[in-house]
Amino acid sequence: MTEIKGLIYGTYPKSDELRIKIGRWERGALKGAEIEREISAEKKLKTDLFISTGSDYTDPLFNWYDIFRPFTCATEGISPGPLTRYKETNTFYRLPEVDHVGRMKINPSEFNEIEENPPLPMFQKNSDPKYFAFFPSPFSFFKMSKIKEDVTLEKFTAGMISIYSDIMKSYGFKNTLLFESLPYQGEDMSLLSPLIEKFKTILVTEGNLKFVDFTPIGKKLYSIAATSEDRNLEIASKHSIVPGIRIIDSHNTKIEDPKTVKETVNEEAEKAGLDSIYVTFNDYLDFLPFSIAAKKLEMIKGVIN
Repeated sequence: MTEIKGLIYGTYPKSDELRIKIGRWERGALKGAEIEREISAEKKLKTDLFISTGSDYTDPLFNWYDIFRPFTCATEGISPGPLTRYKETNTFYRLPEVDHVGRMKINPSEFNEIEENPPLPMFQKNSDPKYFAFFPSPFSFFKMSKIKEDVTLEKFTAGMISIYSDIMKSYGFKNTLLFESLPYQGEDMSLLSPLIEKFKTILVTEGNLKFVDFTPIGKKLYSIAATSEDRNLEIASKHSIVPGIRIIDSHNTKIEDPKTVKETVNEEAEKAGLDSIYVTFNDYLDFLPFSIAAKKLEMIKGVIN
């Protein structure tokens, strides 16, 4: 029988209480150290919730206003631009404006106050083998930014991979997850090799995949999590150890039936001849109300147990 593993990644909805406290911090009624303690306390509660499902997981990112913001505000050569719609959703992010990619101005693993974002540290310290550090893929980061003409994708990716590697080392992390917001458009995947070769890597992809996309890497990733259309799972199976399927809806408040999801995952795994497979969401959960997101987690617990 196929082993089904859960995967919870990306920004998670904040409780009303935490939203109120962040609002107070934004108005200057709470100091940076105070809001950092509040955020850390809620991160601990939600991390315990993630662990209780039996899934692999990332930080809930409560101190990230959007998935690019900590890097936009804390990296030499990148600055926050205007509010910009995030894909076709009702959420927004500050458009990164890239002159060049330097180094991070501060230690991301320590308390630091940065411009236009709640304080760091970027992540919780976490030695759980089921924990993965979350980063936006440099490819989506590049495509969703305003880039100075002489900054190539190759230069940008090399700079961001170097920063990600330094962050991983500063925390002592072994596992990382790269999140793609946009489909591939012929990018050279070997540009990710310096990270993939050092760390156990999950790549959460968007859109239709091609076999040729992953050939330049030269080795299997730990996981490629893909949407279920076309030959995505077949491609993910060839190029990763534990492929994943993104079939739980993060944009719909309807709670899926865990038995039905499990049957679908088992069918897909059997067709691909898999011993193990990740089941995960088609996006991060911050698009959902807090209470619905909690029910989605309870649902995924029923799928993998």
